[in-house]
Amino acid sequence: MSGPSSPAAGYNLNGNERLNVEGDDGSIRWTFKNDSCIVRVDVPGCSGVPMSYNLHPDHVVFEVEEPAMDHTDRSRRKYNGYVKFDPVLFDAANAKVNVLRGVLWITVPRKH
Repeated sequence: MSGPSSPAAGYNLNGNERLNVEGDDGSIRWTFKNDSCIVRVDVPGCSGVPMSYNLHPDHVVFEVEEPAMDHTDRSRRKYNGYVKFDPVLFDAANAKVNVLRGVLWITVPRKH
């Protein structure tokens, strides 16, 4: 796991995270707490939108799409990727995932 980063679209940073952004760059920020790890992924334009995610023992896969302005809008951005966690320290299979005000929040509990 690493600290703050701003990967270019589709850029794989040291194997711990991957962010594919169609139409824009994004950023990933990590916060380590005593009981969890919180990852914040910028997904501008997305809030309260449908998303999909899959939880695995060592990573979380996500996909979120910016809502269309109208039925003719084809310019919306799509964000998809994954974030890896050390399976010895964190329980990614029990992560909580949501999108709030343009930020995808992934909270992964620490193993005890």
